[in-house]
Amino acid sequence: MTKCNLMTKFLIFMTTIIMPLLYSSFGYAQNIDLQTEVANVNGKVLTLAHLMAEVASLSPEYLDLSDEFLYDNLLEKLVNEVLLSENAEESYSTSILIENQIRAVRASEYIENLLTDIPTYDNLAILYEQTIENYTPETEYSASHILVGTKDEAENISERLSEGENFVSLASEFSIGPSAKNGGYLGWFVPGQMVPDFEAAVLSLEIGMVSRPIQTEFGWHLIKLNGERIQSAPTLEELRPKLEVKLKERYLEKKLQELKKDAVINFIDTGVDKAIIKDSSLLFKDK
Repeated sequence: MTKCNLMTKFLIFMTTIIMPLLYSSFGYAQNIDLQTEVANVNGKVLTLAHLMAEVASLSPEYLDLSDEFLYDNLLEKLVNEVLLSENAEESYSTSILIENQIRAVRASEYIENLLTDIPTYDNLAILYEQTIENYTPETEYSASHILVGTKDEAENISERLSEGENFVSLASEFSIGPSAKNGGYLGWFVPGQMVPDFEAAVLSLEIGMVSRPIQTEFGWHLIKLNGERIQSAPTLEELRPKLEVKLKERYLEKKLQELKKDAVINFIDTGVDKAIIKDSSLLFKDK
């Protein structure tokens, strides 16, 4: 992966996190004045916009909190920050952190606006066809298992199966795996999705057969192969999220190359050991 591709992926990632939250928060009601004051702390005005920006920075799980709780607690947080920041001395580290944060948010907003209509459906369709041309269908396997903690337990259940007892019933009763509630059913999977020893056992079975006790890092398994089939080619809609990201990356990378071509950029050889940038404690020393 080139440095440019890595940076493009990072910028796309940051934009997908920051900007949708910003737009979802600010777009709730178009007739709301974002400059509406919600508090005044020693003359410092706090507005609805400040609260919305705080919400935009939260992890999604926090949005499950009640509106009143979120509003009151974030407002209290902002008030506390105003009071504390008023008593803080301006430091070099703080100015650098603020500078980087402002730059990142502005860049994210620019990317969001730049990629608003990217990609078009035609672009998606073309990339989908190119992707499908190189698609090699895999064989999928459907299996169930009974997972227990010891070899003795597994051998005992194996004997009961050989005597004609029902696999689903035994899995529901004895399996310690999460699939027990489904009678041991694991669904469909392709090679590479299961741990090697489990997969090897599956590939050795005929449909309807049950394996001998197999040990993996999770315990002892009795595995039943339910079926196998050739995986169908994914549809455009199934691939759409990945295709959209790829096309956005391409477009942004092209735009960055254009911007760099028109910019004056000088990389300076400082002679400093590049490992030093990992020592962030240096940034917070008195300047």
